[in-house]
Amino acid sequence: MSLLFITDIPAPYRVEMYNTMAESLPNLEVWYFQKESRIRPWKFNQDDMKHRFWVSGGFYTRLGIYNLFINPNLVLKLLLKQPRQVILAAGWNDFDVMCIVLLKRLGLIRSKIGFWSEANHLTLGASNDNAFKFRVRKFVYDTCDGFQLISGEMTRRTFDLWKVRFNKEIFFPNTIQEKVHGGEDRIREKDTSIAIPTILMAARLDEKYKGIINFLEALSNKQIKMIKLLIAGEGIDKRKIEELIETRHLQDHVVLLGQLSEAELARVYSEVDAFCLPSFSDPSPLSVIEALQWGLPLFISERCGNHFEDVMHGVNGLTFNPLDKDEIAYSFDEFMGMKHKWDEMGKHCSKVFKETFSKSVIIDNFVKKIDR
Repeated sequence: MSLLFITDIPAPYRVEMYNTMAESLPNLEVWYFQKESRIRPWKFNQDDMKHRFWVSGGFYTRLGIYNLFINPNLVLKLLLKQPRQVILAAGWNDFDVMCIVLLKRLGLIRSKIGFWSEANHLTLGASNDNAFKFRVRKFVYDTCDGFQLISGEMTRRTFDLWKVRFNKEIFFPNTIQEKVHGGEDRIREKDTSIAIPTILMAARLDEKYKGIINFLEALSNKQIKMIKLLIAGEGIDKRKIEELIETRHLQDHVVLLGQLSEAELARVYSEVDAFCLPSFSDPSPLSVIEALQWGLPLFISERCGNHFEDVMHGVNGLTFNPLDKDEIAYSFDEFMGMKHKWDEMGKHCSKVFKETFSKSVIIDNFVKKIDR
């Protein structure tokens, strides 16, 4: 075995990516901690797996916001197999990852070790830092003697702050399920002359992370009534959002769609005029990449880790500071003032997707660099 990815669960978008990678890298293998996670709706389907894989299936439990995976059989198998390259595509603080790092430091694992990281120092977990956590995290990442796969500029800036050293990087953001989200005919002309445009917000209804209530509170009723806002997702703060909508009599302008299937969400993407994501904490949201593919102008929080690559200010969208309600309101008016340019902005979004985030571009780049 020459290339091994180790990760937590077979998320559908990553399964599709590994399937495509395996076409160019027949020696690729992926080891998973578990088939499924309690906090994700995805169900494991053997028929979807077109790449070589193995599921360890060790101990798993949920401790607060921390997923604890313990897979001694996976670590033992790694010691026996000793693949040439290992990419740790799981959290730096995963129990199994730290065991692998320790064995690498002791010289018992001879494989080249790399990491796949969406590090974002602005997320809630990363911002809750201390000296002990800093040292352990640096110890883990500094074990890298292979490739560091990064999601973009936010990862670079975060590693600089964390004093993490590495020599070789590959730009390797998560890819989306492109077939689900349509073909080349997905971009259509938008009627920007309509009085009330429709904006989509696809996010978990968890205020601590996604900031939906904060966003709505920052806008006046007059501003919100300039749009129809569709919110796709479920979460613990659904009732609070419903109460805000009812109290302010915004039922005709803010609509909760609930949890949608990928196909249902794709239909909504095809019908709306723009995309918004007001997150407080979001490492590298896939929904923004999906919006790019659909050619939707973006109005997103600067705490979305991939905003550096996604948004060119005024060209294909705007970003805002979610901690500043005055800035949210001002930026919203600025974005609405660009409504006559949304069609052109959407075409720029589509171009960004094709040139930067399409699966073929990302995987071709990875294959060339990993071979070299």
